[in-house]
Amino acid sequence: MKTKSRNAFTMIELLIVIAIIVILAGGLMIYGEETMASAKANNVISNMKIIKTAALEWIADYSDYIEPYTYVVTYPLPYITAKDLRNKIEKNIQNVMRSDKNGRATMMKYIQTSENISVNGIAQDKPYAQTDGYAIVDISGGYGTGLGDPYNPLQYEKWYVVYRPDTNNKNVKKMLQKLEGRARTEGLYKNATEYYTANASPNYVYMEIIDFKKR
Repeated sequence: MKTKSRNAFTMIELLIVIAIIVILAGGLMIYGEETMASAKANNVISNMKIIKTAALEWIADYSDYIEPYTYVVTYPLPYITAKDLRNKIEKNIQNVMRSDKNGRATMMKYIQTSENISVNGIAQDKPYAQTDGYAIVDISGGYGTGLGDPYNPLQYEKWYVVYRPDTNNKNVKKMLQKLEGRARTEGLYKNATEYYTANASPNYVYMEIIDFKKR
């Protein structure tokens, strides 16, 4: 009888140990997911700040290519040509930085990081950013983002960095929640006026670079 009781007690102890191990493993898994989500959110915010700094440096060096009243970007020519006017060419920063233009190369030289950041890469839809990539866009006139004022299409004064998350990746949800939690402190927006939320639709993350009218 004593042997049976001892065996039963040992079995209970073993089950308790197994239960504790399972609980700890689950906790470690959750902790690991949270840590990865925080690290990814930190990386996104860091990259956006790097791109913002690069854009401000570009503006300082290429100010001659930004008209002082309309803030139209005229690179690679320091003025709007008659042909551009006839063809109603959109002279905003995202068009200047399209991957088939030289303007993108002029911006990339200011981006100081060891990481390979995709900026204004080839994208089939708005806002000129590849999935899990970034872009520099003007949102004041509505071009390229749908966030600007369609009734004032000749305004070009508001530049933003935009990040396009891979929302098809199941592991991205927690990272987006981390970005939402830091939206106010880091200046992250889901459109021109509202702070970023993880359920934003379309789900893009914006950070203001400059509002020329407020300079």
